[in-house]
Amino acid sequence: MLVALLCICVLGVPSGVYSQGQVAFFVSRSSDASQPEDTLEFDNVHVNIGNGFDPSTSSFVVPFTGHYLFSLSAGVASGSGLEIEIVQPTSVASDIYRLNDNTNGIDTRSRIVILDLNDGDVLTVRTGTPVVSGDEALLTSWGGFYLEEALDAEDMSIFAAATDEIYDDQLAPVMFNDVMINVGEDFEDLSGAYQAPRNCTAFISYTVAQQAGEIAVTTLKGDLSPTELSRMDTSHNGLDMQSRTSLLELVVGDFAYVELARGQVYSDNRHMSSMVGFMYEPAENQQTAFTVHRTASLNVGEDPIDLVFQNVRTTEGNLWDEGQNMAVAPQAGIYFFQVDLSAQQHNTYGEVNVDLIQIVDGSPSVIGGVRRTSKIHNERDGLSRGFFVYMKEGDQVYLRGNPMSGLFSDLDVVGYDLPRIKEQILFKGLGHNNANISCNKRLIINAPLKMIRYIPPPLN
Repeated sequence: MLVALLCICVLGVPSGVYSQGQVAFFVSRSSDASQPEDTLEFDNVHVNIGNGFDPSTSSFVVPFTGHYLFSLSAGVASGSGLEIEIVQPTSVASDIYRLNDNTNGIDTRSRIVILDLNDGDVLTVRTGTPVVSGDEALLTSWGGFYLEEALDAEDMSIFAAATDEIYDDQLAPVMFNDVMINVGEDFEDLSGAYQAPRNCTAFISYTVAQQAGEIAVTTLKGDLSPTELSRMDTSHNGLDMQSRTSLLELVVGDFAYVELARGQVYSDNRHMSSMVGFMYEPAENQQTAFTVHRTASLNVGEDPIDLVFQNVRTTEGNLWDEGQNMAVAPQAGIYFFQVDLSAQQHNTYGEVNVDLIQIVDGSPSVIGGVRRTSKIHNERDGLSRGFFVYMKEGDQVYLRGNPMSGLFSDLDVVGYDLPRIKEQILFKGLGHNNANISCNKRLIINAPLKMIRYIPPPLN
């Protein structure tokens, strides 16, 4: 299931009045940047709750010490690589890097990071290459929100981990063993996995890189419906990065991890593959979230088509309207949308041209889009983008496929062909918080840390 739409409410304001301490912003460019810029200018300010973003300097000035999630997206110029990063005071990987220039059209790349910041820290975005952002798609954008205010600060579970090593151990977890953030101590650095401290919804995003000509198929596992990030295309002539974000419904003790199914994950000490996430439990407002997937590919003809999602995995707080195939805001607030897509092998429908549409008071308008017009890729390939959107109660948001788009999606997950038998990894850890629990057909035992693969008997 490679075509997906995810949404969480990050700031709910049913009264219509934001409280002190709430912070969220989303900005974009209305024009291309034809050359590298030490401080990339963002002239469209769509959201700026808490006034953390300073339009005069295109910088985010941290108003409160704590943890912040940021989503960075960039449009990649035809025949160009990409180098763009959040300039920030921590060591957490926050760049999108692409040496591949074997393209004949524009593309979209994005990354989600979580940073631990201090009051007064100043963050900007730097580019070492041109970026594209000159039409209604607004491909180059930056946004974020303050996790301490959005979540239950008394019981948070937040992590950010990375690796600087090449990984090719297939059908085993990718070892994100450089842990920069571990609030709640729920991420295991020796196993590269997040363990649910209780029954919860977990927001998890990961970014992996591939060398020139290398394929990579990775799977985010944790609940009974794993999601996949796939690069089967071999036309890239240099390093490239991809990202995928999911909501997982976890039972206490469940492990969430990224498994390499095929190919290789590349990483070095400058361009690090990473995994970040948090337990999604709002501080004051009802949990409001959904994840939906397409189970079949789609070719869009000469007329636009509203995307239909056949698989509803997570739905909390009446945010997703399955009958209309769109998000309908149950309350006013700031909502984060993540779009994950997969381009087909190039043929008549090999491009990707998809827009996120918001309907306000009956009038639709484009929030932004995801684009790939390059026609060189020889197999399916993933791309993604995040958006922060202010919605009034009753506002609607949906995805529209524009003419001649070709999207790949199916029900298969590479390396996961047992739909009713959950392949699991048994983590045996000494002194872990949940070391003596048994749940969800899984056994945790006090012992020196090691992993074995375990296939439980068929479910009745």
